[in-house]
Amino acid sequence: CSEFPCARLTHMDKRYRNNFNTSLIENLYEIRNMGLDAFIERQIENNKCPNCNDVISVHNGKCYNCDVIENWRV
Repeated sequence: CSEFPCARLTHMDKRYRNNFNTSLIENLYEIRNMGLDAFIERQIENNKCPNCNDVISVHNGKCYNCDVIENWRV
């Protein structure tokens, strides 16, 4: 897009804020400010399964490694 954030991304960001408690636009700003590697490390730490330490899906709160579901995310 020629502008950031464009209307399409803003619309998607609103859905992600409402449905998954996360902001795509804020994530992009964080990547720009802290770098991709640091952002990924932070996301892994913040979305870690309490049972097996694998990553929990932002979309359904499920750990695909051990099937734990984080109820507060669903």
